[in-house]
Amino acid sequence: MKANRFRPVAAAATLLMLLLLAGCSLSSPSRNDFVGTWVGRMGHHQAVLVLREDGHFSVDNVPQAVFDAKATTSNLDWTEVQDLTGTWGLNNDGSLRFKIDANDTFVGYDTSLSTTGLGAGLELTHRVGPIDNNVVFVFVRAK
Repeated sequence: MKANRFRPVAAAATLLMLLLLAGCSLSSPSRNDFVGTWVGRMGHHQAVLVLREDGHFSVDNVPQAVFDAKATTSNLDWTEVQDLTGTWGLNNDGSLRFKIDANDTFVGYDTSLSTTGLGAGLELTHRVGPIDNNVVFVFVRAK
């Protein structure tokens, strides 16, 4: 009879441990989760974003509208691509902030990418143009 009294307590303790472990694994991504190479593809086009541990980034062959905060196009123009550099960091809300360096053809400015997913499903996204056109550029971790 005494053994049966402890079963609910043991079950509750087990459930609490599982919930605590699940909570730990569902925590927000850290800066190190983003370091590495990311690829954005649309059709046969590809842009490559490299986030370095030292806080610098480079992105090659990216359509201008992806990082252009003033973009009004409803689609991405792959005839106007850029190679950009700058610095990056993690915002409190989990998004990434970018300070893009100016170059001969591009005015530098600040922008951000939203983050979705966790672990292997982590994605970096940027809405292009007006919010109602539903054009989103997505970077996924390179394999």
